[in-house]
Amino acid sequence: MNYLSARIASHTFKSLLREKIIFNVFGVTILFLFFGYLASLLVYGRQDRVMMDMGQVLNALSIFAVALGIGARFLRQEIESKTIYLYLTRPISRSSFFLGRFIGMSSFAALNFVILTLILSAAIVLMNGNLSTAFLQSSILTFVEALILLAGALLFSFWLRPALVFMVMLAFIILGHNHQMIQSLQANPETQSPVFVGLTALTPNFSLFLMSDRVYYEQALSAHDFTNALLYGCVWLFFFLLLGNAVFSRKNL
Repeated sequence: MNYLSARIASHTFKSLLREKIIFNVFGVTILFLFFGYLASLLVYGRQDRVMMDMGQVLNALSIFAVALGIGARFLRQEIESKTIYLYLTRPISRSSFFLGRFIGMSSFAALNFVILTLILSAAIVLMNGNLSTAFLQSSILTFVEALILLAGALLFSFWLRPALVFMVMLAFIILGHNHQMIQSLQANPETQSPVFVGLTALTPNFSLFLMSDRVYYEQALSAHDFTNALLYGCVWLFFFLLLGNAVFSRKNL
């Protein structure tokens, strides 16, 4: 990343901070965690694990919503309002601009992720729970999934309105978390269809990142499986980024 890309990333990060999205997410998350705590009190046994399980689901939803929200509208708004010309008239390539914007948005998503994870961790510790290795692995994989969704939302924002981008990426999430079911349908001779082959090929297998049961029972992934899941996520992330950069570089502004 060159100096101009770093400046673009810094400006993007500060612009998103000014929108005070983090404060809204912070308030909503505190409210949801409070209800999660009340729900855990109704469970007999390890209430801290119930809190951890529910908290991670709520954090994932918050992180995904932020990633999709900024990815679907931020760059598209600049294109539609023509403010993007203020940057592209300078000696900066479109690739550097696109990379800077993504890094800035990723930094904002990372800050959001860290805040939510710290809040959940504090809540678990206050309930005398244990922050296991499985919990840390699940948190990291959730953030990787959020980055993939952010890159995918950026790509589709060049063609679709924010609401449609959100719907498409929601479909990606649903399909990605149901790869095993789709594969089971494809394995059945009565339900085989080339559509299922296409769906599994064109969507990331997000079920590899799903660790809710492992977190509850504190069963961490092996170093090999965790590394493979990270590499798999990075491949999809780079795929969306390369494709998004190629589209943006050739887009008629």
